[in-house]
Parts: sequence; C-alpha cells; structure tokens
Amino acid sequence: MYICENCGTEIPEEYKFCGMCGEKIQHETVTPKNDELDIIPKEPIDTTGGELIKQSSWAWMLAAIPWILFIIISLFIDFLTFGTLQLAIALVFVVPRWISYRRTAFILTSEHITIKRGTITGSDSLDLPISALESVNSKPGVLGQSLGYTSLNLVLKDGRSAHLSYVPTTSPIQSYIESRITND
Repeated sequence: MYICENCGTEIPEEYKFCGMCGEKIQHETVTPKNDELDIIPKEPIDTTGGELIKQSSWAWMLAAIPWILFIIISLFIDFLTFGTLQLAIALVFVVPRWISYRRTAFILTSEHITIKRGTITGSDSLDLPISALESVNSKPGVLGQSLGYTSLNLVLKDGRSAHLSYVPTTSPIQSYIESRITND
C-alpha cells in the first residue's frame, strides 16, 4: 500500500491514480505505508550459538493414537483387506503430521527467536527479534499440563502475533522472553 501525496489516502500498489482525488500516482515518489514493525532481518540470523527446542512428541502422537487404535480394531474385524485399506488411510493422516513434527523447531538466541515450521513439502522460517515482542502468553490446553506441553502466543508491539504449538513446558522460551521484556 502507498499513501497519496496529494490527499493522504491509502492506494494499492497496482493503482495508477488515487481513488479519492484522482491524482496520478508516481510510484517512484510515493512512500510506502508502514504501520507494522520491520522484523525482517537485513541479513541471515546466526543461530549457531542458539538453543534448539523441538516440539513435544505429542505433536504427532496425539494425531496417531486414534489411527493406531483404528488399525488394531479393524484387524480383528476386517478379513477381506487384512487391514491394508485402514493402514493406507492412517498413513495419509499420520505420516504428514510426523513429517511436520520432525521439521518444526524453535531456535532461541540472545537477540532472536527463529521459528521453523515444518510441512510435508518443506519448512518455513520466521526470525522474530526479541526486542519486537510485547508479551508472551501460555495456554497449556486440555491435555497439555498433564502431558508436559503448552502453546505460546508471542505478541509483537504492533499487535501481530506468532503461535508456537506443543512447546515442552521444560523449555526456556517463555521465561527467557519474559525476562528480556521486563529488562528492556
């Protein structure tokens, strides 16, 4: 989005004229609108000295347990396919979840938290400067407290947030970020 120099209206980048005043837009002279914090690093973040935190293994096992029970029960009932159909269906649901779990990690450095979210096709990476965080909220969920995991919601100073799921309760992420927020 751009801001019209004549009337101050927000203008999508693909427009050639301002929708409010009709002024022709010179994209070279128009400044982009920037309400959000710039959290994109100018160069890659060095995470070699950081602490690697993997998701709790419950991230994939909670999805797998019902399917494993389904296969075991169906082996006693289904004599025609001998469980191959049920196994194929279970693999469609369990394997992608396991791959996502294996590719997901959180890397905590002194200045950033890097969130690597895994998918079946690869993984995405997001580097958040700890100085851009306003708060961190923990929600253990229904089973999280007894199984040792929680979900963290990292709220940025501009109102956006990042969600970290299945974070082990023993991980230092929450306490480290809270200590850095109160010290800054």
